[in-house]
Amino acid sequence: MWQAGLGVLTVLLLVPLAVEKMASFMLQEALVVTLLVAILVIVVLLLVVSAVLFQAGIQLAVFWLTSDTGRFGKLSHGPVRAPDSIIPPPLQR
Repeated sequence: MWQAGLGVLTVLLLVPLAVEKMASFMLQEALVVTLLVAILVIVVLLLVVSAVLFQAGIQLAVFWLTSDTGRFGKLSHGPVRAPDSIIPPPLQR
């Protein structure tokens, strides 16, 4: 979409030059302005993408810290043993 807008901007800048046949320095100026607009569009898009990725990373970190994943993983340094059995022990006769 931004490419189409850049194309329209280029046409709007170059049409008066073609109609009035101005000097070549005006063409150079139009191309420089177009180049600057393209660079600004790229910078803004990169800033928006980086802001979205940063926000997603913060959101994931908050989710990870607020969930009780440590409890499920048993991230302690205690001794490792077999889990408690749900089958009762055999009867002693």
